[in-house]
Formats: sequence, structure tokens, C-alpha cells
Amino acid sequence: MKGCNGSNILTILWNDGNGYFSFENPVNILDNQLINDKFNVFPNPFTNQLEIQLATDRSLHFQIIINNLLGQNIQVINLSNPDKAEEISFEWDGRDISGKSCPAGIYFITVISNSRKCTKKVVKM
Repeated sequence: MKGCNGSNILTILWNDGNGYFSFENPVNILDNQLINDKFNVFPNPFTNQLEIQLATDRSLHFQIIINNLLGQNIQVINLSNPDKAEEISFEWDGRDISGKSCPAGIYFITVISNSRKCTKKVVKM
């Protein structure tokens, strides 16, 4: 995909939900190296359960952050991998930190491990 003037930079105009627009990235999506090139979320779109699978590159700790379109943290999950397994699987039930069911919409799942991060977009129906 090409942005303005044929460059590889695509600028997105964000709506903050209050009628204001900005070029700032509210969810801090970075194009960093994938965590061992294996990070899957399914089904997508989902209704009540979302499975998050990741190859661990034998890391000990992972953090999964789920944000809404406004960049607000909906859920933060800290996972440990004491056995250094090659794959970890986690299910998100579509609830926020307080236990309330999140409304239908677009969410961003970010996995952080060893200063590397990867973000994927999911849709809750």
C-alpha cells in the first residue's frame, strides 16, 4: 500500500469519539518484529471467546494488552512460562478488567515479550 506521494507511509486521521480529530496514534501500534513470527487470534470476528496463541521463543514472561479504538486498556493479562513451552494459548472471554462484557466493536490485541511487541486487530460481534 502506498501513502501520499508514493511513499510507504500511510497517515491515519483518528477520531477521539468527541468530534475531534488527530494524527496522533491513540493505540500506539508499532511495526516491531513479530514474536517469533507466530501470534494468532481466532476466531476473528468473535462473539464471546477469542483464542490467543503465540509461539514463545522460550521467553518466561508475556503481557497481553487489549485496547479499544480509543486506546483505553480494556484488559491486561500477564502470563508466565516457567516451563519455557514453545507455544502458549489463552482465551479472552470478551470482558473488561471489571468483569463487564465489552460491547461489539474493534479491539487491538498486543503481545509484549522481551521488549518486542506485536499488535493484531480483532472484531467483536
